[in-house]
Amino acid sequence: RPWSAMTGPFYSIDVECVAIGYGHSASQRIPSRIAMVDGEGRTVIDEVVRHDADTATRIVSYLTPLTGLTREGCEVPTNKTLEEISELIRDKLPKDAILVGQSIHHDIEWLDLVKGVDYGDYVDLADIFRQRIPKVLISAGNAVKREG
Repeated sequence: RPWSAMTGPFYSIDVECVAIGYGHSASQRIPSRIAMVDGEGRTVIDEVVRHDADTATRIVSYLTPLTGLTREGCEVPTNKTLEEISELIRDKLPKDAILVGQSIHHDIEWLDLVKGVDYGDYVDLADIFRQRIPKVLISAGNAVKREG
């Protein structure tokens, strides 16, 4: 993919999630904070999601050390719903924007953004900076020994 040919404007979106289960899959997480910055690093949106009462009772961890979120911060009555925040992003995001982020496709899915409608394209930093992990831990140890 020709990253260098992308001309922007560039935006980054990050969706922080809290846990509603004990696994690591997306079905065990729900979006709880959404931030968007422009190519100059200026914050365009920084919103905490207001969950309905049923969803709020299913939260098992706010993952505070990773997300900065707390129960008190998530229960502020003026927080917007995920749908309201998604609409706010659509309103502020240029339709030709290039979205940049770590595993950005997850954030795009959470926000129901559509390529060619809500944004132009995306760059997933996880693809660019992917590290190969050996299938067998012994192989990793052997590789370190050879290089050491």
